[in-house]
Amino acid sequence: MRRGTVWLLVAVAWLAAAFLAGCAVLRSVAPGVTLPQPRLAAGDSGQAAPVPVPAGQTLSAPVANDKGFLRVRIRWPEYRSQLIPSDTNAISLEVKTSGGTQLAYQVFGRPAGASTTTATMSIDAGNNLTVQVYAYRDPPPLPAGSQATAQGSASGVNVIRAQFTDLAITLQSLSAPSIASFSANVGKVGDTFTIFGSNLAPTLPGNDIATPTVVFENGATASTVIPVATGEVQVVVPAGAACGNVLLKQGNQSTENPATFYVTNGVLISTSTESWDPSAAGTTVIPNASTRSFAVNAGFVFPAGSSSVDFPSLPAIKWQQTAGRDVGRMGQDGVFTASASLPAGIVDTKVSAALTPIVSNEITVKVLIISVSVTPTASINVPAPEGQTSAGFASTAQLTGTATNNLGLSLSGLTWTSNDAATATVNATGLVSAASGGIAVVTAKSSVDTRRLATSSIEVKQKGIVDITVD
Repeated sequence: MRRGTVWLLVAVAWLAAAFLAGCAVLRSVAPGVTLPQPRLAAGDSGQAAPVPVPAGQTLSAPVANDKGFLRVRIRWPEYRSQLIPSDTNAISLEVKTSGGTQLAYQVFGRPAGASTTTATMSIDAGNNLTVQVYAYRDPPPLPAGSQATAQGSASGVNVIRAQFTDLAITLQSLSAPSIASFSANVGKVGDTFTIFGSNLAPTLPGNDIATPTVVFENGATASTVIPVATGEVQVVVPAGAACGNVLLKQGNQSTENPATFYVTNGVLISTSTESWDPSAAGTTVIPNASTRSFAVNAGFVFPAGSSSVDFPSLPAIKWQQTAGRDVGRMGQDGVFTASASLPAGIVDTKVSAALTPIVSNEITVKVLIISVSVTPTASINVPAPEGQTSAGFASTAQLTGTATNNLGLSLSGLTWTSNDAATATVNATGLVSAASGGIAVVTAKSSVDTRRLATSSIEVKQKGIVDITVD
């Protein structure tokens, strides 16, 4: 009887313990009862603040089968500018310990058109966990080699036994815009050029195109950006732009490989202009078989405090000749060499200094050919001695000179010289005066091109003097 009483008391005690334990379990999930919740500082960074540990619980070493619930809200803020394409169909969720051990992994479909989705999983309770989320274009189950389009993560996450841990993670695009090349890397304000690359103007839900923001050096933002294709946009150089990097932005994603664009005020060409050259601006006259040097200035616009020293790879100006190569040739050193003779009917050529096809300056070069002729006089005589006559024997002669050119220009006259002033002299108008017997060569040179000349050989005769006596 006593032994039976003892067993009865043991049974009652066991039932009471079981009842109390059951009440504790029911209390953890009973409606209307609020359990201590973790306080997470989850924002766009996805970083979670440490969770206060309730009294009597230890999280440093999770106990087998001690489960908690992780509820992750995945979102795409500013959805249309985050470069998360509309064909993203799957999301993977992975939880790891601080040591890298995987606690859970799950792949689920993304609701069509949704900008947020929530996933809940039961995992072993623990602290300092890392949660990693990826978005994919492929639908679940993910095939091998699937490429993620976006990612997000949170660290320092604590999951408490029998409680829900809420976490918000913002996905960031993995499709940052990337620049491959420019159609031209030099331009003036107002010029249009094309940027080639990847993820420059992706298609968003509803077939909308995500137009990037294009920022030039000095912070100038292009107001005109025209999407052509996913990897191609046309851009107009904005006012205030300067030489330096061009950056593309899509939402909070920026190009990791900004490219250098050079802003210029335009190419300027200058050269010496002769006083006799009546040409209008943009035209230069050069005598044939001669050379002329041309200087150029690219007019680059540098950021404040910078100069060409800060840009060692400035684009070089290239000289080009579009027509009239028989008239002369332009060298890359900026020296034009005019031909000695010209083809019939051709008198000019066009040359240009160019940074790019749209940034250039063109001038016309005309080649001048002058010819000189002199009407000679056969002979003149030495003047008669004083007191004697020399009738019929002239002691001076007027030479006539003409200078003509292939351009029909009205140019200045001739310069006259004698090679032997002791025999004959010549004045500025071509009047030759005899001095003594002999031969002198008189030369008439073009005042414009002194290489062009004509000569006249003048013979000076000594007059014979005869004394006549009359009885």
